[in-house]
Amino acid sequence: MNARQIQQRIILERYSRSFVLPNYTPTDWWECDVFEITDAGYFIEYEIKLTKGDYQADALKDKVHPW
Repeated sequence: MNARQIQQRIILERYSRSFVLPNYTPTDWWECDVFEITDAGYFIEYEIKLTKGDYQADALKDKVHPW
């Protein structure tokens, strides 16, 4: 299973209960692989990691904030 397939599966499972977007970047934030807004108004970010390298790349990204 690749990242795109995982992303599609999350969206399929969540879209009937919430507002869900793939590859969305909220203002002053990083890109979310899947972004969900619940009926209660909360947001949930899903990050898809397939390898150790994915985690390491995010560790470097955290040092430079997008704003």
